[in-house]
Amino acid sequence: METVIQVGAGGPKGAGQARSSPRTVRQYNSRNGNAADVRRAEPARTRPANETVAGLRLLVAYRQELVADEAQAIARVRESLATLFPSLERRLDWTSPSSVILVARYQTPDHVRRAGPRRINAYLRRRQVWDAGHLSAVLTEAANEQTERPHAEKVAARIVANLAADALHLRERIDKISRPAAPRGGRVSPILHHDAGRRLGDER
Repeated sequence: METVIQVGAGGPKGAGQARSSPRTVRQYNSRNGNAADVRRAEPARTRPANETVAGLRLLVAYRQELVADEAQAIARVRESLATLFPSLERRLDWTSPSSVILVARYQTPDHVRRAGPRRINAYLRRRQVWDAGHLSAVLTEAANEQTERPHAEKVAARIVANLAADALHLRERIDKISRPAAPRGGRVSPILHHDAGRRLGDER
């Protein structure tokens, strides 16, 4: 600490100035880059909490990008299927991943007729599709309705299958980000909780 010499100070007034000199020195030192006293007075920083919030914000933004990519991929599937198998495209509920799972395996009426309802139902159940029976019936009905075969059907079917596979891959990545992960110690904590994600998204 620097020593402050009061020139011409005397009596009570000088004593008062002398008593205030340590605070004056601290102010002087802090203004000139010596912030040791100021640092000691600061509370402990909460860097881990800030890191957690920053990480969640990154995950929320990344998940939103994947959801947008998935929507575009499903739109491409529908566009291609509308040319190849329009009676099926009209009947499916495209807000459900089950429709994409179905189209990834069966793209043409011939595929459906060769497989038959029981095999289609079994395939959907293996993929853990909860409305397997309903989807199998919808697929069979659409195949019976459509009798015309489009040009280059085999090539178009491969394109639809590939587009559906791309959409399903994006869905898997979204689910992986959203579901809980088990860190060290065995305690399960969510990588990205949906409610927290919505709150963070609203704040940005």
